[in-house]
Amino acid sequence: MRFLVDAQLPPVLGHLFVATGHSYEHVAQVALIRGDDIGVWRYATQHACVIVSKDEDFPTLKALDPSGPQVVWLRVGNCSNRALSRELLEARLSGSFSSQRPRIDTPN
Repeated sequence: MRFLVDAQLPPVLGHLFVATGHSYEHVAQVALIRGDDIGVWRYATQHACVIVSKDEDFPTLKALDPSGPQVVWLRVGNCSNRALSRELLEARLSGSFSSQRPRIDTPN
């Protein structure tokens, strides 16, 4: 899978995707750091990326456009990169990334 990491998440999380056999791009790497959600959505659609975001707008867009890219919605409060990495790894191990609508739901 190819992941597109949204602006609210640190680029350093990309190592987790690479370590588990996936590729990733951060929006900063593809000149979308200041882009709007629609621009990120279009990029992900055109490049077959799964969007990884803490932004609730992406699950909303997915509900409006089910044929659009998959979305991993990280529903976590402010936390360290280590804690965020752990959540992503646990989701990967539990198979959340392979479902039709991947999502990570954790208490804040």
